Amino acid sequence: QSFLLARAGLLPSQRGTETRPDQYIDKIESIRQVRGWEALSPAVKWERYKVRPLNHPVRRLMALSHWLRQGLFERWESFLLPPVLSNPALDSRRGLQNSLKVEDPAFWSGFYDFGRPLASPDAALLGLGRINEILINVILPFLLGWAEVHGLPHLSQKIVSLFYEFPGLEANSILRHMTAQLRLSQRQINSACRQQGLVHIYKSFCTEGLCHNCPLGR
Repeated sequence: QSFLLARAGLLPSQRGTETRPDQYIDKIESIRQVRGWEALSPAVKWERYKVRPLNHPVRRLMALSHWLRQGLFERWESFLLPPVLSNPALDSRRGLQNSLKVEDPAFWSGFYDFGRPLASPDAALLGLGRINEILINVILPFLLGWAEVHGLPHLSQKIVSLFYEFPGLEANSILRHMTAQLRLSQRQINSACRQQGLVHIYKSFCTEGLCHNCPLGR
């Protein structure tokens, strides 16, 4: 955590942030001083304007630190494959969600940044909504590609089925725009798969000015 924050330039000493005396902050600051870690150059420009507290860059880095410590990237097969292979699909989905779940009940359950407490304590560094987005946009596509490269049709079929049965994610501006544009009801876009389809149409046609080529406009 000290390394990630130092290289990101987000430690209190690097930003001149005033904080109350705290053993955790003292520890990560002292580790940085001993190691001599400095911020990346050129400095990373973190987007913090109008960012919800729970989505603050510091909390995202702290979630990443837990994944690294758990070995999620080095031993991803042991974390991600067993849930996919379980039955039914609901158990697979919950198993994957639990694999990505990150909690820090010590310091970060009460703060979203140094010196900035949360309105109400929240132990989860990564909420269920963001976990589902990572699963749909990153984990499942990666697993499907891996299964197909290694010639594992049974695993590929399981992943595709899990994708088709995955419930809808939280709505965003693109989904709201497309829902209104195509006069759809929420019942018609009740799965993550259908939502991804709308996003694909939006990026492939709407943003490219290709309305005359859009299959939905014919």
